[in-house]
Amino acid sequence: MFGNGNRTSQSFSMMQLALEDDSEYSFLCSEMFDGDEDERLVALTTKEVKQLAKMAESQLVNEREAASREVCKVLRYVDTLACPKLAEEVFQVVDLLARDQASSVQCCLLEGMSVMLSMCQKSSVLAPFAPSILTPLLVRTLTTTTTDNVRKNAIGIVGLLLEQSLLPQECLLSSILPTLFSLCSIDTSPEAHTYIADEQRVESASVLCRSISSGIVKDRDWILSNFVPKYSYLLADSVFHIRKAAVTILGDLCKMFGEKFCVEFALPHTVVLGKDDMWGVRKAICEVFVDVAIFCPQSLRRSTLAPLFIGLLRDTSRWVSYIAFQELGPFISTFANSAITGLMIKDGQVIRRPPNGLGEEEDKKEAEERAKMVCKELPPGCYVPEMKEKMEENEKDELDETVALEQLLGELNEEREKITSRCRSEENLIGGHGVSSKCHSLDDLSLIGLDNLMEIEPDIVSEREESMVGSPPSSEDAFYSNIYWGSYTLNDEYLAAFGTNAVSSPRRAKNEEMMGRRSEVMSRKETMEKKEEKRIEVTEEEKEEKMEVKEIDIMEGEDREEIVPVELVEHFIKMVSGPSSDAADMNRQCAHNFPAVAFTLGTENWNNLRETYTTLSKDHQWRVRVSLAHSIHEMATIIGLERAEQDLVPVFDALREDVDEVRGGLLKNLAHFIKNLPISARLSMLNKLPHFLRMDREGETNWRFRLEFAKQCTLLCELYPVEAINGTIAGIALTLATDRVSDVRVEASRLMARIVHLMVEEEWKDKESTTESEDTDDDMPLTNGFVRDIVKGFALSQRWSRRQTFVHMVEECRYLLTESQLSCLFLSETLDLVKDSVPNVRIVVARALTPPLTGGVWSDRVKATLEILKEDSDMDVARQARIALGFPPEKEMIDISSRALRLAEKECSQLNMSSSDMSISPNNSLLSP
Repeated sequence: MFGNGNRTSQSFSMMQLALEDDSEYSFLCSEMFDGDEDERLVALTTKEVKQLAKMAESQLVNEREAASREVCKVLRYVDTLACPKLAEEVFQVVDLLARDQASSVQCCLLEGMSVMLSMCQKSSVLAPFAPSILTPLLVRTLTTTTTDNVRKNAIGIVGLLLEQSLLPQECLLSSILPTLFSLCSIDTSPEAHTYIADEQRVESASVLCRSISSGIVKDRDWILSNFVPKYSYLLADSVFHIRKAAVTILGDLCKMFGEKFCVEFALPHTVVLGKDDMWGVRKAICEVFVDVAIFCPQSLRRSTLAPLFIGLLRDTSRWVSYIAFQELGPFISTFANSAITGLMIKDGQVIRRPPNGLGEEEDKKEAEERAKMVCKELPPGCYVPEMKEKMEENEKDELDETVALEQLLGELNEEREKITSRCRSEENLIGGHGVSSKCHSLDDLSLIGLDNLMEIEPDIVSEREESMVGSPPSSEDAFYSNIYWGSYTLNDEYLAAFGTNAVSSPRRAKNEEMMGRRSEVMSRKETMEKKEEKRIEVTEEEKEEKMEVKEIDIMEGEDREEIVPVELVEHFIKMVSGPSSDAADMNRQCAHNFPAVAFTLGTENWNNLRETYTTLSKDHQWRVRVSLAHSIHEMATIIGLERAEQDLVPVFDALREDVDEVRGGLLKNLAHFIKNLPISARLSMLNKLPHFLRMDREGETNWRFRLEFAKQCTLLCELYPVEAINGTIAGIALTLATDRVSDVRVEASRLMARIVHLMVEEEWKDKESTTESEDTDDDMPLTNGFVRDIVKGFALSQRWSRRQTFVHMVEECRYLLTESQLSCLFLSETLDLVKDSVPNVRIVVARALTPPLTGGVWSDRVKATLEILKEDSDMDVARQARIALGFPPEKEMIDISSRALRLAEKECSQLNMSSSDMSISPNNSLLSP
C-alpha cells in the first residue's frame, strides 16, 4: 500500500529532513526511531494528521489559525508517503477550516492556497482533490462570504493563481471567471443579501482583464461568446476604476478578433470613453489607442479616430495629454501606405518597395494573417454605445452654434475696426506709452486679444470645459499649455507697458466685455475651424516659424493630406518646441518615434520634418541624441540618397563628436548608414573612419567599441574599391589587430582576411596556374604589400599574441581563398610557427591547417606538419592535430602518462618544501617551526 522498500527508505529520509526544518515537531523524531521503518513513517505521519485535525476543531481561534498555517506542511508529509487515505483526511480538515466563522482562519487558509494547488499539480496522489475540494472552496469563498477582508484576499489569490497558471482551463472557464463577473455586477434588488464594495469590484475586474491580456484563457470562442458580452457592460460601469481596468484589454481583443470586431465593438467604446469625464479613463484610452487603430479601416481611422486623438492631445489633464503625445508617433505610423510612399518594412528593416510589384506579396501575407482573426458577428447581449446618434446630435448642435458664431464674429470685426481707428488717433495723445503704441497693423492687435478670431487656435479645449469657461486656469495647466503648442499670452515687455498705463475707460470696459464674450465661444470654435482650414497657433516670438510652416502646408499640404491628417503632424512637430522640463520627455519620445513618422510621411514630405530633426540632434539631453544615432541609418533609407547626404551627414558629423553613448549608437549601424549615401559621400566618409579609433576617451576601457568598429569595417569593405580599402581600412585593421583585448584581435583578424580576399580577387590573374614559388610582386602590388605588413608585424613578432592573431587570420582565409592562393601567401610563415614555444599559438596553427569543408587535398608538407603536431606535448594541440588529420575525436585514444608525469614534476617543483622551512604533521596540517 505504501510502496516498496526503496521508496519507503527515500521517503523516510525526506521526512527526516522536513521534520528537522520544523522545530515545532522535531521532538517527534526521537519518539519514533524504534521499530520497523515503514511503521515508524506511517505512525509519524498519522500522528501529524490527527494533531492537525485536533487543532482545527479547537475552540481557540489561535489554534485554528495555526492549523490553517500547518496544512501545507502536513500535506508535504502525506505526499512524501503517497497515502491517499491520509490525504483525504487532510483535505477534510481543509474543508472544515474553510467554513470557519473566524475571518482570520479563512485568510490564513487562503494564503496557502497557491502552495496547495501547486502540490496537487505535481502529485498524482493529491491531484484529485484540486477540482473536488480546493476549487469549489475558492468559489464558495468568493460568493458566500460576508466579510470584505476574506473576499478581498480570495480575489487576490485568484489573481496569483492565474499568474502562476495553477488553475486548469475547465475550472477557469466554468467557475472562476463567471464568479468574478458576478462580483463585478451590481445587485440593486431589495432581496440582495450581500454588498460588494467598489474596491473589490475593481479588483475583480482587474483580475478578469489580466486573464485575457496574459493569454491564460486560450479558447477564443469562449471569450467571444461568454466573456465579451459581460465585459461590454464593464466598459460602461458607473465606477470609473472599473472602466479604466476594462479599457486595458481593448487592444488585445482587437488582436484576437480582427477588423470587424474593432469597427463594431471597440471603435464605439473607444470614441465614448475617449470623452469620459474621468481623466484616468481617458489616459487608459490613450494607452490602447494605437492597438485599436491598427485594426481599424483607414477611412474610419482618419474620420473618427484622428479627431478624437487630437482632442486627447489637447486634453486639460496633463497626464492624458502626456500619454497622448507619447502615442502620437505610433498612431501616425498606422497611416503608413507603402503604395504611396514607396517604402516598406521587411525583416525589421526599411527598404524601398520594388517597382515590379514584389511588395504585393507582403500585402497578401498580411491580409492572410488578418483573415485568421475574423469575427463574423458580435455575440448576443453585447452592449455597444450608440455612437451614430450622438454624432448626429453633435452635428446638429454645431450647426446651431455656427449661426450664432457668425453673428458674433461680425460684431467682433466691426468692433475691431473701430478700435483700430481709435488706436491710431490716440497714439499722439498718449505719447506711445500704451499697448496701442505697439499696434502698427491689424496683425499686431493680437497683443491685446482683439485679433481676428479665425486666426487663433483655441487653447486646450474639450467638451468638459464648457462649464469652466471664464474661470482662471490652474498654474499647473497654464504651465503645461506652454509646452507643446504655445498659448495666447503677452510678452513680459508688453505686460510691463500695459501696467504703466493702467487707466479705466468706457472703451476699455467695452473691450473687456468683448473679451468675455470671446472666451465664451472659444471652446465651441474648434469644430468650425476644422471644417474651414488648418492653421498653427503661435506667439509673437514664433512668427517666422509660423510663416515657414504655412508655406510648407501650401506647397505640400495636398500630398501630406493623402497620408496623414495635417494636425497630427503639426502636433508632432510642436513636441520639440517646449522649453520646460516636461519637454525633455517629449523630445525623447519624439526622437524615438521619428523614424516611424518619417516612414509614414515618405520621402516627399521630408521637408516638413527636417527642421524638427535638426532641432532634436542638438537637444541638450544625450538620450535624445542617442535615439537619433541608433536610427540615423533608417532615416537615410527613408529620405533617399541625395537628401541623406545633404541633411543627415552634417548631423552624423556632429554626433560623431558627442559622448560615448551617442557615438556607440552611430557605430552600431555605421555600414548601413554609409551604404545609403551616394558614392561621392561614401568616399568622404571614408576619411572620417579613423576618428572612431579615438572613441574611447578613458584609456581604452570600453573595448566593445573597438570590437563593433572592427565588425563594421568588415561590412564596409563591400562598399569601397580595393584602392580605397588599402588606403584607410587596411591601416585600421592592422591597428585593431594589436589590441590588448583578445576578442578585438580575433575580429580584426577576420577583417584582415576579408581585405586580403578582396585584394586577391581584384589582382589574382590566373588562380590555378600561380604557384607559391612564382614572383607575383608586379602582378599583385596591393596584395603583396599588405601581406608583407602582416607577416612583418605579426608572424615575425616577438609577442605571442600577435603571432596568434596572424594564425587566426590564416584560419579565416581558409574559407575565403583557394588552396593555391593560401599556399602562395601564408603557408610558409604558418608552418614556421609549428614549433612555437607557446601552446596557444600551436593549437591555432593546427586549426588553421585543418582542411575546410569544401577544400581539396593538402600537400604532403602540410600533412607532415600535422603529424608532428599530433605528437605534441600539449594534449589540446595534439587533439586538434588529430582532428585536422581526419581522426574522429570520439574514437581517439589519448595517452595521459606523459602529461601525468609533467604534472607530477610541476607539482613537486611547486611543493618542494624543506624540513627547515615547513613540515607536514600526522594530521595533514602545515606547521611552522
